[in-house]
Amino acid sequence: MTEVRHTSCALAMVCLLAIALAVRAATSNWPTDPNQNLAITTVPYDHNFPQIVPDGSGGAVIVWASRQAGSISHDIYAQRAHRDGGLLWRPNGQSVCRVTGGQGEPAAIPDG
Repeated sequence: MTEVRHTSCALAMVCLLAIALAVRAATSNWPTDPNQNLAITTVPYDHNFPQIVPDGSGGAVIVWASRQAGSISHDIYAQRAHRDGGLLWRPNGQSVCRVTGGQGEPAAIPDG
């Protein structure tokens, strides 16, 4: 059941990214085969509350809460996707907030 939930969360993140960037997809190198979508993170843990905003350059910034191995609370991570579909930050996202205790639902706001 946990694997199904993790797969569902990962799939939801990929779908949300595809929808947010649909206008740019026609002029970029994004995969069009649903079996080859852009994976924002492949860490097999609990990912929740994804938010996607444009980065002002045709790409996007994605933030989410992730409960990883050995943790009982969520931390906040982010990833930036280039307009051509390449990931620009660390594999599996950049840690944004990992203070003691749980982080709530992240929010993302475009700056441009």
